[in-house]
Amino acid sequence: MPRRLPTRKAAGGYEAPRRCRRTIPRTQQWAAKTNQLMEESVKEVVKQFAALVPERPFTCKLTIRDGASSAYWTTPGPPSLRVDAGDRPGVRWSARWALVDELRTRKDERGLTASGMDLSFDQDGHFRMELQFPPLDFENLGEIPTENDGRLPRWVYLNLRPALIRQFDESQLNELVPSHVEQARALLGFASDVEYTKSISEAFYLLMLNINADGEILNGRFDQLFGRFAGAKPSLIMDIHRSWELFEDAGWAGLISEAVQLYSHFHPNVEVARQALGLSTVEKRTESDIMARYYAMKPTLRQLRAHYIREHVDEFTKVLVPRR
Repeated sequence: MPRRLPTRKAAGGYEAPRRCRRTIPRTQQWAAKTNQLMEESVKEVVKQFAALVPERPFTCKLTIRDGASSAYWTTPGPPSLRVDAGDRPGVRWSARWALVDELRTRKDERGLTASGMDLSFDQDGHFRMELQFPPLDFENLGEIPTENDGRLPRWVYLNLRPALIRQFDESQLNELVPSHVEQARALLGFASDVEYTKSISEAFYLLMLNINADGEILNGRFDQLFGRFAGAKPSLIMDIHRSWELFEDAGWAGLISEAVQLYSHFHPNVEVARQALGLSTVEKRTESDIMARYYAMKPTLRQLRAHYIREHVDEFTKVLVPRR
């Protein structure tokens, strides 16, 4: 028989393992307080999971990292089994996803959201739980384990120091702006991406516009881009145009200028921007091969963005949360 975890009576009569009550390092004390608040959610996860595992006894390890969840249950055997909880057909483990959502609301004394959680429990409801919060005191990217998809945790992009930015590869440099901005807005309460990025630098602001515009174009062509900003000031259309001039040696500025000329017939603010940019008028038409040319150039865009950041590191430097 497997050795059961020693337990003692916790507040409210709930049996919790002694290891759950061990002395916690100072940097995790805030997480320990948060653990207590999450106890009801954890109990529900244990209850639902115990109902779907027919084998007895069992242990389960639930891991949450950066919003993604994985869970495995193990029986001691013989023969021993290790099974992905998601492999059971027809199982709807609602409490598991509720716990993921609740984890996003947990913050430490710095205001940072929990970045992960490890939860282990057995068939009797005994559990061990630990929350992780971004350490932010690392110097080398090699110290940071990647997520299951091979990407860095999002919190790595909270504090953008020159030494860190220089360690990012091309893919990570392309994650820098959107991952930083999303977390910064939640932490600082800025109303918009525009407001926040303008507070850092012109380069940061323009690259943010470039990334967002590219997303709109890929989702719904230039129709979606200019439709999305139909009510915006012409100056914003001009800034979007300027964001492609960051890559003036790659032909992007000419392509976006043509898009402004084509769509100026359909959106008044684009027409005002066209005139302010000094672009000539073109014949009104509803068909063009501009998207085919956009797709043909698209593979160069990530490399160009990464190169731009490397050449302007100081303009992408931003420390949100000072080290302790």
